[in-house]
Amino acid sequence: MSARAVSAAMGAALAVSIAVPAASGAAVVLDDGHVDVAARLVGGALRLQVKDGTAGAGSVIWRDPADVVLHARPASATTVPSAAAMGFLGAPGAPLWLLPQVQRAGVLWPGWNTEQLTSAEVAGAVRWTLTGVEGPGAFALFTTGAFGTVDKLFDTSDGLPDARAIPLGTHAHGNWAFGAEGRYVLSFEIRARRPSGETIADARTIAVTVGAVDPATGTPLGGGGGSGGGGSGGGAGGGGGSGGGAGGGTGGGGAGGGPGGGGSSGPGRNGSGGGGGGSSRTGQNGSGAGRGTTGGRAGSDGRAGGRPGARTRRAARLRLATTGRPRLRGRVLRVGLRVGARSRVRLSVRRGGRVVARGPVRVVGPRARAVRTRLDRRLGPGSYRVRVVARAGSRSASTTLALRVGRR
Repeated sequence: MSARAVSAAMGAALAVSIAVPAASGAAVVLDDGHVDVAARLVGGALRLQVKDGTAGAGSVIWRDPADVVLHARPASATTVPSAAAMGFLGAPGAPLWLLPQVQRAGVLWPGWNTEQLTSAEVAGAVRWTLTGVEGPGAFALFTTGAFGTVDKLFDTSDGLPDARAIPLGTHAHGNWAFGAEGRYVLSFEIRARRPSGETIADARTIAVTVGAVDPATGTPLGGGGGSGGGGSGGGAGGGGGSGGGAGGGTGGGGAGGGPGGGGSSGPGRNGSGGGGGGSSRTGQNGSGAGRGTTGGRAGSDGRAGGRPGARTRRAARLRLATTGRPRLRGRVLRVGLRVGARSRVRLSVRRGGRVVARGPVRVVGPRARAVRTRLDRRLGPGSYRVRVVARAGSRSASTTLALRVGRR
């Protein structure tokens, strides 16, 4: 199902458009207002850029993704709703950080668009692919319909890459869901075809920092005195708020669009526990009973695993490095790799954005040099992508490798 198009706020003729060259200093942090991940032609080449509209309607700055950090403020904290369609986000009530489909004051509103391209420049849709994610939790981008239907564009819980064809003239928004606080690096690729048949493409990474962290680096913030209070969520379809600070804060809900959720526990300070779970009019009660750590944060109850909402505290990133190319003999797939800790590793094979084969989970230690798995089906000749996902407790890492299968 294609993403729902959203009307532009002002005509292109009224918009002030500025192209900003690559910055030599610190990255620009965008944490409130409207931004888009957009495909456009620059000097005849296809480029993935960030369309920064945070200064207000009519003002647009085009930025290189390397010069930008998107920040999901603590106000984006909510919990996973109980609806069965949201099960891919984790256990109901587990913490979640959500940049919503419908704009909400005080929270970044990211979307995607292909409005800068014309049919004279590009033939057909632009293929947008999430090729990899590095971060402390899982990530999903999805849209919600008027009757509770869910359309997932990208979801790391079932492996990557994920791809979607975006028609020309699209301007859309969805729910950007993150499973833990910290810094994420999203690796994207866009690909299109010229009317002449020539293929053009670009690959970029976008940094996102989530929650009560330093917006530029993703480093957790220290705490002061007092005990964390419970937050309360609200708003139809919006995310619940997160409590924090002495006396407790209140979280703002969004109007429509994203899933409802309860308030998640706020920061615990001076070793005291975080606040209890707040409630949302449209979602589930937030899980309380967080554990305080000195100068740290209190966590909410949640299920561990590789899904958004799975972890309640920031964990160190799991080290994962691959060596050489994947090798396939019959149905046995071998990938050379090194992991920083004893991990559960799973290999899956994709083609055209779909999983076509996978193997069982293998336990790999830090001294291992490779992992072997027997795929559940035989691969025919052609080009594939091998997705490697490693998990060690609350930490996870993933990467994608190219695989070419020849004729026998």
